[in-house]
Amino acid sequence: MALEDIKNKILSDVKAEAGAILSQAREEAQKLKEDFEKRAEIERENILAKARKKAEQIDLQIMIPARLARKSALLKAKHEMLDKVFKDKPQKLREEKELEVVKILYGE
Repeated sequence: MALEDIKNKILSDVKAEAGAILSQAREEAQKLKEDFEKRAEIERENILAKARKKAEQIDLQIMIPARLARKSALLKAKHEMLDKVFKDKPQKLREEKELEVVKILYGE
């Protein structure tokens, strides 16, 4: 075997080994990329879930007082209407009718 043949053999072996190392590095890089993407997706879902929960809490904090205010206004309007209806009626009749109305409105 001549010196040139040995040199070519060594270069060929080095190139093959370098190719294998490069191929392995690419595979590892791809696996790392996939793992990172999976973890990023999980983290994204967690963040979105927390954000949705927080939005629901804020919505409730806004909606509950608004609902209570609406109900309060409705009850006030009903009471005002009842007062107008019974204003000129005798006290006994007024009390009897108010009890009937309360039973109807509140299911008592």
